[in-house]
Amino acid sequence: MKDRLCDLQQSAKKEMSLSALVERLGEEWPDTSERTNLLNKASSSKVNTFLTHVDELVNDMNGMETLLDKIKDWHWKIIVEPGDHPEMNVQLDDAVASYTTMLYKTQAALKSLNAGVEVQFGKPTDESAQTVEARIRRNQVMTLTKRLQGLLIAFNDEQLTYKDKCKRKIQSYMKISDNAVSEEDLEAIIEKGTLFEHTKVLMLAERDKKALYDEVKTRHEDIVKLEGSIKELHGLFVELATLIQSQVQ
Repeated sequence: MKDRLCDLQQSAKKEMSLSALVERLGEEWPDTSERTNLLNKASSSKVNTFLTHVDELVNDMNGMETLLDKIKDWHWKIIVEPGDHPEMNVQLDDAVASYTTMLYKTQAALKSLNAGVEVQFGKPTDESAQTVEARIRRNQVMTLTKRLQGLLIAFNDEQLTYKDKCKRKIQSYMKISDNAVSEEDLEAIIEKGTLFEHTKVLMLAERDKKALYDEVKTRHEDIVKLEGSIKELHGLFVELATLIQSQVQ
């Protein structure tokens, strides 16, 4: 039986769903026993369930890419527009929480699919069609896992970038208040939770200085939330890396 794995990989790059891919292969292959074998497999309830899960995961990851773009837009607006943004901050927090939830949900689904593929690989069989089907499944799960890892890395990079911009914003406002600190000192101040001891000078009656204080306070809160999120993402990244390593083996 001719190995069509390369054809599948090329078609997958064109964002064709796996279910559509099976239908296409059925049309392209000659009417021989090998086509009949594969189509019989593809029509089984287990295969259809697998294809449905794959398509759902692809849609979820497409949604995550869109959500990440929105998060980047909110980060940009918050940084370039001075002052506190309560409504925007709530939307940003909700988006980050949704993205994180989707990361965990998708990872759990991929682990389940991968476990099923490994069980199929472990079954002795002399049927070449079933062997190819197992390879297709494993390749598809590995591709999805690597894509999820890419989404995780992109999200983490954006969080780190935003954290750095928040720190620079705080430094800028503290410099305006004649209370400048170095980056190293700012790290220590944030870690110890004593930032507001250094910003009391901003708490004056003038509206502009009150706005500066609010800005520093909000950016500090953002940094604290970001540090918690980054630590949480590290654990998820390790799990995904382990899953990818097991697939390679």
